[in-house]
Amino acid sequence: DKAKFVQRGQDFSGLWLLPSFINHSCLPNSSRLEMGSAMFIHACKPIKRGEEITFPYFDILLPLPQRQGRCENWGFECKCRRCIVELSIKAALHPITARFDELHDKAVEESNAARSQEGFESDLPACAEFAKLFVEAEEIIRDFPLLKTEEEKNW
Repeated sequence: DKAKFVQRGQDFSGLWLLPSFINHSCLPNSSRLEMGSAMFIHACKPIKRGEEITFPYFDILLPLPQRQGRCENWGFECKCRRCIVELSIKAALHPITARFDELHDKAVEESNAARSQEGFESDLPACAEFAKLFVEAEEIIRDFPLLKTEEEKNW
């Protein structure tokens, strides 16, 4: 399989021997720029001696499931710190997201029932529960043990 790149609306492929040894990370410490037949790698944050140089293989602003799909397309599973933390947070928040889905369905039912009854007023209790869930989720994320640095807390 050839790696495909898009530049100025044209498809092309290439192989750069040394950069081909650089691994992907969703928290890269370098970036790359292709200009003609040359590729330039430059640090985007300080790199310590002995630290692995990484760059993104795709758009790292994508949500976790889409990034995981892109990694699968490249034939690997990303295990960078960001992905590990996001997967852990997702697992920790699972009970809340499951409850959120239940409340969403209930709120839709309440809203439809309220609209179907002329003059019916309701405080839509399921909606009030959403606010509680958001506070609970925020507390879990704020106190999440894997988020150690301020940078990680601002992801």
